[in-house]
Amino acid sequence: MRRSSLLWTALILTTLLLSSAGAPAGGGSAAVQAGDWMNRAWQGILSSEYRFSPAPGDVFSAPNRAQDLRVRMEAGGVQVTPRAEERPSWALGLRLQGIGREGAMAGARPGAFRTDGNRIEQRHETLGLTEWYVNDRGGLEQGFTIDARPGSGESRSPLILEVAYSGGLKARQDGPDAVLFVTSDDRRAVRYAGLRVADAAGNQVGASLGLVPGALRLTVRDAGHPYPLIVDPTVVSAAWEALGDQFDERFGNSVSGAGDVNGDGYADVIVGAPRFDGGFFDEGRAFVFLGSANGPAPLPAWTANGGQAGAWFGYSVASAGDVNRDGYADVIIGAKLYDNVQVDEGRAYVYLGSSSGLSTVPAWTAEPDQNGASFGASVASAGDVNHDGYGDVIVGAPDFDTQVNVDEGQAFVYLGSASGLSTTPWWSAGSHLFSSAYGFSVAAAGDVNGDGFGDIIVGAPLFDNAGFPDEGRVFVYAGPLFDPNGQGTTNPIWTFDSNRTQAQLGYSVAGAGDVNGNGIADVIVGAPFWGTGQVLAFYGSPTGLSLSPDWNAKSNKNPAEFGSSVAGIGDVNGDGISDVAVGAPRVGDMSAAAEGSVRVFYGGRIGLANTPAFNIQASQANALFGGAVAGAGDVNKDGVADFIVGAIGLDNISVGAGNAGGADFFLGFRTRKTALSPTLHGIRFTD
Repeated sequence: MRRSSLLWTALILTTLLLSSAGAPAGGGSAAVQAGDWMNRAWQGILSSEYRFSPAPGDVFSAPNRAQDLRVRMEAGGVQVTPRAEERPSWALGLRLQGIGREGAMAGARPGAFRTDGNRIEQRHETLGLTEWYVNDRGGLEQGFTIDARPGSGESRSPLILEVAYSGGLKARQDGPDAVLFVTSDDRRAVRYAGLRVADAAGNQVGASLGLVPGALRLTVRDAGHPYPLIVDPTVVSAAWEALGDQFDERFGNSVSGAGDVNGDGYADVIVGAPRFDGGFFDEGRAFVFLGSANGPAPLPAWTANGGQAGAWFGYSVASAGDVNRDGYADVIIGAKLYDNVQVDEGRAYVYLGSSSGLSTVPAWTAEPDQNGASFGASVASAGDVNHDGYGDVIVGAPDFDTQVNVDEGQAFVYLGSASGLSTTPWWSAGSHLFSSAYGFSVAAAGDVNGDGFGDIIVGAPLFDNAGFPDEGRVFVYAGPLFDPNGQGTTNPIWTFDSNRTQAQLGYSVAGAGDVNGNGIADVIVGAPFWGTGQVLAFYGSPTGLSLSPDWNAKSNKNPAEFGSSVAGIGDVNGDGISDVAVGAPRVGDMSAAAEGSVRVFYGGRIGLANTPAFNIQASQANALFGGAVAGAGDVNKDGVADFIVGAIGLDNISVGAGNAGGADFFLGFRTRKTALSPTLHGIRFTD
């Protein structure tokens, strides 16, 4: 088959049955202990599981352990069902129904099969095309190789592909270019979206995705474009989802990778629910889900509560790194309204990892001893700012009063050591301006100037300057946070203002990783109230960060609050360069206002892409999906990074809990490049 003449659509089928105990873990942990050769051998064994095998009646089937699916291919099309259920609770059938133009649609007839490992092809002679599927750990990829341009039909009418669907899932239009499949009780299964088309010269071709009775319709405006065309819609669906089970719990208010807290080789994730009611109203709770070969476990392995009414424990959560260098990752959690003599002063907690997981009681806590400081509104690993081999942490207190300014805000850094974190802050800084909300966001910036020391970034979204109220400012401080004489310095090496009234630049900040491949860390910052929201990236260099943005993106929808959350999510597509994610929790449409969305932008040798690789939406009104987003590390240990998204407004229909909140987890993937379009990527969770 000539790859250069293919017309294909990438399809990922992943769903989570919340009542299930989850798929059994594969033997992935054995690969860590056995060296590189054993790892390759083991991966080969795992890959063999995805091969198509013949069955009686010209039927071929294949399991998909990673997605907990079973794929069945027969003359009438492909059917996907849950792998482990004796009586599947749902099924999705896909069948090519026709191709052509208005007035001249040609129907598809069954043809002969040819298999090659995890790939199967079916030739449709009457249409002059080959339909093919590839089954791997990421899901099921569907494609078509078209031999010739359809020429009949209405004059200048577009090319049409129709794929019939069947089974227990319902389909509904979800925005102008997306179709959502849901179960009978309205649980999300998969979302078919992100249609892209390019012609033989690599030029973009206009296209749209819609529904006709019983089928998906892909409409391609191919007039004047040379063939072959590459048609690339994508199905985007969480590999894992967890929901709160209480009304207005705000589960997913904060999300983060936790690192590997139990030393099993899999990265873990942490989710905060600051309005969880345990023994106390709104005390808050944090949940840790352990990683495995199949992604996060369905149930939390560890939880902790605030222990005080109204503490809002879990308002912020993050990995703390390894603060005592025992080989296990630790976590840090903020409770911004905690009271201890002082009202709403806030508190931060660190729990240590071990072979049995996180400690049940915090190994360290800190408070500011000031009323209304909101200490712990933001928490993060600071990296290793003093280069001693121990992880350090940073805590923000955006309502902290200094001796000079009310509500100036402060950020505090605590150093790690063999005995854990320091009891007093080693470093602190502020904005030197009242009511600036300095410390509303904090993060490790990475090493932005290549000097070998980790740097930190702090946002002050209500900072005023030069007649621009609430324009916001972002500050970067160079490690090791002291001057050559060993004295602490609060002078930033770099700042940036939006120069836009009420833009609130610095509402979100993050280290972006190395998005342009120059070996030096970059940063990304959000300004969600700059119009419909803007996000800026600044690239690192031996002289530090650039003085003006190297990249920016904004939303074309209003409202959006694009940039409410930003994250460096690691290398999610396996090209060796870091990628970023941006949340816009107020994005919506007529059918689902404020459903929220997250856009992922790939890094590249010249920096971040100008257009998102894909866009994910919640498909529930007022879900506020994307209010939090974070890199998760490599949770299933497949060699590529994963990410997690919070949505505090998601409803848990199964328990009748409105606004319970949720967290959705997305697996990284390696893009399979073709000779025709080596840089055209969809969401393709493939190895």
